Amino acid sequence: MKKIMVGLFGLLWLFTSTLSWSTSPLGDVEIETNFVNNGSFQQRLQYWNTSPLITWSSDQGEDGTAAIFMNAPFLADKKTIHEAKAETCLSLREASLFDFQASFKYESLPEISSGHRLNIIWFEDEYCKKGGQFGNYVEPKLQYGWQVLQAAGQRAALNARSVKIQLAQNQRTSAQSVGVMMSVRYWILDFLGVDYSPPIAFGLWDNIYMAVTPGVESSNAVAQAKYQPDLNERPLGKNYVLNSGFDEDTQQWRVSTDHQWISDEGVSLRGALRTTITSKKGSMGTGVFSQCVNFGLQQQFEMGIQFKRLSRSTQDGGGRYRPTWYEFENCKGRHTISNKHADPVDGDEWQSLVITDLVPAGGSRSVKLAGIQVIQGAGDFSVVWDDAYFIGRSFRSPK
Repeated sequence: MKKIMVGLFGLLWLFTSTLSWSTSPLGDVEIETNFVNNGSFQQRLQYWNTSPLITWSSDQGEDGTAAIFMNAPFLADKKTIHEAKAETCLSLREASLFDFQASFKYESLPEISSGHRLNIIWFEDEYCKKGGQFGNYVEPKLQYGWQVLQAAGQRAALNARSVKIQLAQNQRTSAQSVGVMMSVRYWILDFLGVDYSPPIAFGLWDNIYMAVTPGVESSNAVAQAKYQPDLNERPLGKNYVLNSGFDEDTQQWRVSTDHQWISDEGVSLRGALRTTITSKKGSMGTGVFSQCVNFGLQQQFEMGIQFKRLSRSTQDGGGRYRPTWYEFENCKGRHTISNKHADPVDGDEWQSLVITDLVPAGGSRSVKLAGIQVIQGAGDFSVVWDDAYFIGRSFRSPK
């Protein structure tokens, strides 16, 4: 059970490659200036770090010019996510909100659309090495011809100083659509454990673009000027969480649609929150509740919650209790997910999920406390949560 849960949550870090490259220089930040050096691949693969299987094309681009050709072969191994990648690293300087755009073309259509993606990953240093928080992705539609993919208004993670633009080809899910008869044949081979190599739906990328989103940066200074930390201060050891024991229904909490407030199943046989997730094939993680907390000048915190699996569930699963730090009050602005979290162990008894020695991300003013559930396969999995807390353990002096 523990190995399965670690494996599922471990997928969240697949994007944090440690490959090295030179950062594309930006100079002064300007609205509508493309930050991406060689985004049209006219300079072959300069400024891009690529897998050996990816090639450069001089004449297959959107206007009959250069492009990058994602033509890695099929790999049958199910236990590992095999991806061929082309990546570039960009310094953010003082900007924090960006628009992304790219052109893509299929050579042949795949079975599903997740075989090719553009991933956006934020980093805490200028060289895409430290930290690594997945931001967003765009993937092409299942259609022929050139198409433009856009991700507008992407907010950099809190304290991010660089971004990795990653063009990725999954060497399993990019398998070509081959019709019913061939699909049945490949299914039989897969069932028998026979290695096979179906045709791949290769793709072309061109005109990769990233620019500052216009007309939004000034709002940050206004929000920062209004911040008054003493209004959010609480004594050390005093719980910041409102309705922490769910004794008043689910007031103060944002909860998933499939939840139920229960009056007598809590730790002290009082109120609690019951959440259920249902799946046909399993889930890597589903957010089931959260609460935003504004905090003051405390430097170190502790948070925790009570967790209990319900034995009447038809499928096994797990959970996670996790903080996310935000730039402004009320969980607004840029944010970064903490690398600290608490996961339950096996068993159907009440257990405490506790995170100690929590230091807020630099510049953060609020935190979102979130509960996440994972289900291992088809069925339903229910959990009861109770007695959440977020308390200060030490102070820092105001500057």
